[in-house]
Amino acid sequence: MKPALIDTDILSKFLKGNTKVKEKFKNYLRAYNHINFSIITYYEIISGLKHRDAHKQINTFLEFSALNNILPLTIQSSKNSAVIYADLRKKGTEA
Repeated sequence: MKPALIDTDILSKFLKGNTKVKEKFKNYLRAYNHINFSIITYYEIISGLKHRDAHKQINTFLEFSALNNILPLTIQSSKNSAVIYADLRKKGTEA
């Protein structure tokens, strides 16, 4: 199993208690000590919770975030992502 960057959809399912996703996270954490997600995912989750005025879930998410890795968006990471995306598009395999 390789390290993974968790996207907003998967993290939302985890936070909502999806048993399949929770089990995958549990297995992942056996190999790695932290869940990795980007600052964009952090923003999307926190803004959605604030929109719903979900104070309890916000606190839970903040505690969860403090225990895991929030990866920043940098110019270099954007360039790397663009190269990967362009390569996948050329191959016809982009998501």
